[in-house]
Amino acid sequence: MQPTDHLSSAAIRPRNVPQDPAKVEAIRASLEESGWIGRPVVAIVAPGRRKAQALTGSHRIAAAAAAGVEVHAVLIRDGAALAAIRSSAGWSLTDEAPTDCYLIAQSLRLRGYRMLAALIMEG
Repeated sequence: MQPTDHLSSAAIRPRNVPQDPAKVEAIRASLEESGWIGRPVVAIVAPGRRKAQALTGSHRIAAAAAAGVEVHAVLIRDGAALAAIRSSAGWSLTDEAPTDCYLIAQSLRLRGYRMLAALIMEG
């Protein structure tokens, strides 16, 4: 199974601007006290792009930046894996990407990417 990547928060672009500052602050405090625990952020690495595009974890990315810690991420570099997420989720190129880790993992698992799906869910 591939390990998670550890990235600077500057190397990963969050999908959304966090809407809950209290949640970011709580996560930041936890990161400073215990380090990164739990599931990794799921992100896409497109050919020719300098930053990964996060599908999940906007609050965790902002908190990691505030705490000065690296983001733990599963980077989807495989075009076929990304296509599996899109096709099984009914997601077209013009739609927003799914943001739910469970939906992403289920889509990958159904298309034969069991180890990648397990990594997303287990961290």
